[in-house]
Amino acid sequence: MPREPGEHRRPDRRMRKSRTALQRALVQLIETKSYDSITVEDLASAADVARATFYAHYRDRAELLREVCEGLITEAAERAVGAGRGEPTETPMTYSGTAAAAIIRHAGEHAHLYRLVLTGAGGEGPRRQLIATLEAAVDSVYGRLARALGRTPPIPMSVTATAYTGALLAVIESWLDGRLKGTPEEVAATFMQGQVEGLAWSIGLSGEFRFVPPPRSNS
Repeated sequence: MPREPGEHRRPDRRMRKSRTALQRALVQLIETKSYDSITVEDLASAADVARATFYAHYRDRAELLREVCEGLITEAAERAVGAGRGEPTETPMTYSGTAAAAIIRHAGEHAHLYRLVLTGAGGEGPRRQLIATLEAAVDSVYGRLARALGRTPPIPMSVTATAYTGALLAVIESWLDGRLKGTPEEVAATFMQGQVEGLAWSIGLSGEFRFVPPPRSNS
């Protein structure tokens, strides 16, 4: 019997649906249980699939977590780079730190997953991936700015990216734990006020930045 148009794609759609359901199940369960206490049976039940379906897609929980984190980290970087493109590229400039605000807001939207990654409770791999991806985003945002203005940074961009990312993640962790108060924009403003002068120097723009707080959130 001739195959109906698109029939050969049905298994792929079913596979994507099952994987998406399992990923969502993990995110939901992390909000109510510790990662270590989540079982494959919990995941299968929350995703409304058979236990065998889980193993048809993932070797174990760690592999599922890695895939979930990959999506989370990619989205965070895309938001940061997208926000950074909106900043001016002419001097003297005002700078609002919208890229930092975008990452902090993203962390607030996925607080339980960020805590898992930042503490290393989900394994060292996701944490290293988050750091590396954000360092690349920092290099993209601020390296692009230096190149657009024809400046040669006095120190390697990799050093700037590492220092900035480490400080930002420490701020995010404190905010998620409740030690820092405020909206993502307010936290970003506090962070950037302490960073902007050193950041400007490190990309060859000393004295040419004037910080202005990012727009307040309506939420």
